[in-house]
Amino acid sequence: MEQLDDDERKTLSLQIETLERSDTLNSNK
Repeated sequence: MEQLDDDERKTLSLQIETLERSDTLNSNK
């Protein structure tokens, strides 16, 4: 596995968080 640097990891975490949030919003409709 490639090592991710901190910036990449933070960006990925934010993207995942955003995806999960939109999933939750969509399922509540």
